[in-house]
Amino acid sequence: MPNSLARVSELLKTEDDLAKVATIKEQFAKEKASIDVKLNAALQQQIETIMRNIRNLNSSSAKIATVKTNLLTIDAIYRDSKTSIARYDVIQEFTRMHAYIQETGELYTNMSHFHVHMKEVEALIDSELSQGIQIDSLVPQLLRIHYNLNAAANFRDRLERYAATTNSDFRSIVARIVAPLVPAEEKFRGMLHDIITGLVESLKDGNVALVLKVFRVVEYEEREDLKLALAEKLGLEAGLSLTSQRSKPREYFAFFLKSIEDSINETFQNCEDAFENKIDVLDNLDWIFNDLLMVKNELMKYAPARWCLFDRYYTFYHARMHAFINETVARDPSSEEILRILSFDKLYTDVAVNELQIAKKDIKPLFKDKEEFLDNYLTLMTDKVTEWMGNLEVREQEEFKARTHLPESADDLYTLQAITTIFQIFNQQINIAADSGYGKIVNGVVASFCAILNRRTTHWNALLRAEVDATLNSTRNNVRATIGSNAEEVSPGLLEYTIALANDQIKSVHYCETILDSYSGMLSRKYQDEVSASLNQVMDGFVDLGNNCIHSLVVIMFNDLIPNFDLILSSQWYKQKSPDKIVQPIAETLMDYLTDFESSLNGVLLDLLVDSTVDYTILYYFKAMRFKHKFKNDKLFGLVTRDVELLFPVFAPFYNSPDEVRTVEVLQRKFRVFELFMDLVSIERDQIPGTWNEILDEFSDFSLEFIEGVLSCRKDIDSAHAALLLSELKGLSEAFKYKSHAVPLVATFMKKFRLEGDIL
Repeated sequence: MPNSLARVSELLKTEDDLAKVATIKEQFAKEKASIDVKLNAALQQQIETIMRNIRNLNSSSAKIATVKTNLLTIDAIYRDSKTSIARYDVIQEFTRMHAYIQETGELYTNMSHFHVHMKEVEALIDSELSQGIQIDSLVPQLLRIHYNLNAAANFRDRLERYAATTNSDFRSIVARIVAPLVPAEEKFRGMLHDIITGLVESLKDGNVALVLKVFRVVEYEEREDLKLALAEKLGLEAGLSLTSQRSKPREYFAFFLKSIEDSINETFQNCEDAFENKIDVLDNLDWIFNDLLMVKNELMKYAPARWCLFDRYYTFYHARMHAFINETVARDPSSEEILRILSFDKLYTDVAVNELQIAKKDIKPLFKDKEEFLDNYLTLMTDKVTEWMGNLEVREQEEFKARTHLPESADDLYTLQAITTIFQIFNQQINIAADSGYGKIVNGVVASFCAILNRRTTHWNALLRAEVDATLNSTRNNVRATIGSNAEEVSPGLLEYTIALANDQIKSVHYCETILDSYSGMLSRKYQDEVSASLNQVMDGFVDLGNNCIHSLVVIMFNDLIPNFDLILSSQWYKQKSPDKIVQPIAETLMDYLTDFESSLNGVLLDLLVDSTVDYTILYYFKAMRFKHKFKNDKLFGLVTRDVELLFPVFAPFYNSPDEVRTVEVLQRKFRVFELFMDLVSIERDQIPGTWNEILDEFSDFSLEFIEGVLSCRKDIDSAHAALLLSELKGLSEAFKYKSHAVPLVATFMKKFRLEGDIL
């Protein structure tokens, strides 16, 4: 009822829904009719089932009554026969004695001919053995031999049962009589063993007749043993007479299974002996899978289903492989051997599931603790790679510090080469891990390598910083005649090696992307995410190191140029005449640097370097305002214009791409700072706030220190007015930041401007 009410309330939410009542009612009526039909059909089916069961119950009751009646009739006949025949007990005893006399006569005859009979049986066995038991042997006398041996064994059991009630002399006589049976049985079992060990191969050869004969023998013996076991279980041993067939089990079925197991173990041992390196056995076990497929698809057709023959073969094969692998594991295998074991385990599982159709839950593990085994491999691999990478890192960093020769070139770009070797090893290990078929191994290899690469990146950042600091300290202590000579003296190979290190980071990112694209699709979603996270983290490290290399190159460049930048806006700058001796050397030096970088630095990094060089050129140019040289407006605009004409052509060739990010318009927007500077220098004080708003529209994070520098150099603005203006401009900046903008605000290089302190 609550569900019905809820549905009605769902359908009738508004007054307008009342108009739909008729439609809804009709819909409900159709649904009710449909449900009624289904209920009637289900009810009729249940009624028919109940009636059928009642009829079966009545029929069973009638049959039980008939059986009871017949049993009573049999009992009555038995009682009548005993009472209606005179001297019945005498006749019964006479009958028993007659049977005993006949059996004794038969026993005597069999004892007299037993040796002759056994010679004939043994001759049949020798005849078959003389021809050799091969997979294509028909062994035509197999069933006849078994029949005769079985009869002889039954006779032996009868004699031994009879002798058990006599004296020791008779027991000795019986033992001598049946003695020829022992070697005959041994020969027969040996022959049967040879046939059973080649059973699968015989079937592959098409020798179905031999397979059927063996199964006939084993099944007969199994059935007779079951009869004996059942008789003993029911307490019928006392009823065994001299005519009973056997008195103890012959266990041919157990012999059959043992022969199969022995055959498997022997074949596996032969396989082991064929290889000096035991682990190579795992690459040569296809015969196991082929045998299991033959057992499942062919042998099972001819064997009794109750034998579960495939399960037994699978158990025997698994036990042997399990023992072999655990012996290998106990010998502390190498990382390569561990991977080969894991790869075989994956193949074993795949074949079991996909070809042998074994449910995953029924597949037995080949070794005890697979997770621990996986962890052992990862530990060995990590230790080995860590040691190797550590040695390689020491060599390459020593080479970086010594810089006795130029870095090697690849595709006309400087490189340290080691990174190629590193990723060759990385790819090799991932390929090996992928061959194992275990996502955990692939993920573990990637995670281990990425951890090592992250440490390597950290070490490179520290070394780069130390080498740059050492170089800067060295150059600052030297006296140089010209800026051009400074550039050569400051870079005894550090620039080239830094370029090589930067180029290697781009190559490293490409290597990682290739690995990610190649292997992530092979993994489960869980491991895909983990591998992706590891590789993305290490790629971020490469990018950071590449940026640090670019930053280091810029630092070295501007370390040479800062003395000239400091002269801008000074009296010397105002007094200079053509040719320019302050900004022109800056432009020429930057052009030399960038031209050299263009031929040896990766294009992506070159773009970053050029962008940074443009930014810091502009920032250092105006940083000269920190000296508070008063502007000389009559000369200032012409000199600034001349400086722009010197600097802009240095960078323009690098902004000629059709890409919107690298057009000359982008460079012009950066140089727009010079125009804004001249506006701030020339406008009236009360116009500065309005101009500041316009500046923020172009450079949303424009540093107030720039305005502070301009105000400190203007003759018409004292410190008090400057402080008031700066306070007002700060308020405008805050208001601008919090108001809504059609286009999201982006950071600009003018945020980095500082009057004091190092910009880089």
